[in-house]
Amino acid sequence: MGLTPLHLLCLLGLVPLDTVHASPLTENVIQLPLDNGDAAASAEVELQRGSCPMFWFGFNGHCYKYVATHMFWAEAEWNCVSQGANLVSVHSGNQNNFVKNLIKNFDPEEGATWIGLSDLHWEGRWLWSDGSKVTFTMWDANEPS
Repeated sequence: MGLTPLHLLCLLGLVPLDTVHASPLTENVIQLPLDNGDAAASAEVELQRGSCPMFWFGFNGHCYKYVATHMFWAEAEWNCVSQGANLVSVHSGNQNNFVKNLIKNFDPEEGATWIGLSDLHWEGRWLWSDGSKVTFTMWDANEPS
């Protein structure tokens, strides 16, 4: 794991947004499509900073930050940890769509981006780097790898 340097996406702790101290920045708003698998029911989600720190965006009570610097997996996790975060853990279809659209917003080509899923400690046993349980498993073919 971590043999190729990639971009990264941090999830700021598992702290509710109201405990993160930063002033709202209302002009930092981006519309993102939210695909829930049903084209007729697709909606847009507004990408907002809200109560998140500068350069972070809020979704469902958590803050997310896309980092366009190429790093190896361990460096990417360390980068997030140094900011009080971890690489992103994904626990639902809506969160997965938000994460994919956030990446696409900063990288229209949707290049590979590190998330916090790892089998570093036990080959084939997948864990999130933030310690949360793997409950969402809607993987693409041949994933995770």
